[in-house]
Amino acid sequence: MRKLSKSNICVLDTDFIVKSAVSPSPHEPTLLEKILTVGGKFYIHCHIRQEVEWPQGAADLLDKLIKERLIKMVDDRDLLDLLDKYFHMPVRTFLTISRNVVTYLAQIITKITIRYWNHPSQTEIA
Repeated sequence: MRKLSKSNICVLDTDFIVKSAVSPSPHEPTLLEKILTVGGKFYIHCHIRQEVEWPQGAADLLDKLIKERLIKMVDDRDLLDLLDKYFHMPVRTFLTISRNVVTYLAQIITKITIRYWNHPSQTEIA
């Protein structure tokens, strides 16, 4: 389970679902059901549903929670949109800053090169 910033969004993974779909008794809610009552939005990638096949109780519980819309299935595009919207990505920020610095340095080097080749002393040598 990965909580995305302060947005009350959680993306659940296969291990978490299988391990938390256990109930101490048939009459009590599972740990997963208790967690879902805390609030927030819960998502799984569509491949997660395919991975949860055993124990059968975990698969049945997941189907029930999806049907009740307590957990929403998302595909790659939806998941990336959620990450972009709610989760600050330090790697992307670092790469964006790095790209901007390299672009800026390339512009400076280009200007220096143009000035150097257009300098009057360079035309006299040729």
